[in-house]
Amino acid sequence: MKFPVYFLILFSSFAGFSHSDAYRLKQYNLVGSLAIKGYEPVAYFSLGKAVKGKKDFFYTDDGVSYHFSNATDQQIFQENPAKYKPPYGGWYSGAMGKDGTSVEVDPESFKIINGQLFLFYNRVFNNILTT
Repeated sequence: MKFPVYFLILFSSFAGFSHSDAYRLKQYNLVGSLAIKGYEPVAYFSLGKAVKGKKDFFYTDDGVSYHFSNATDQQIFQENPAKYKPPYGGWYSGAMGKDGTSVEVDPESFKIINGQLFLFYNRVFNNILTT
C-alpha cells in the first residue's frame, strides 16, 4: 500500500525524520522501510537467485532496511552495502520518468550487469527481462 507523500512527510516529522529524509526515502522502492520487498540482496550475487530474507536477519542502511536469509549474508552486506544495493533505489531503471514516476519491480526478475543488481518489471504477460 502506497501512502501519499504528504502523509509520509507528516508521519516522518513525528517519527524524528526531517522532510528531506522523507523525500529521500521516497526515492527508494520500499514497503514501509523495507527494500526489495524483503528479498535479500547478497543471494542474488552468491546464489544467482532471488531468496526471501528473514526478519531475524536485517540491517538498516541510511533509513532503508534489508532482510537476509542468514547471518553470514547480513555480515557481508554490512561490510559493503553499496556493492549489493540495486541502483535507482530498486525501481525499474528502464522506465524512470523525468517527473519522478517509477515502475514497480518483481524481485524475482533480475539480472546482474557489470556487478550491479538490476530489478525488472514482470506482470502477467509482460516480463521486461525477457524482451
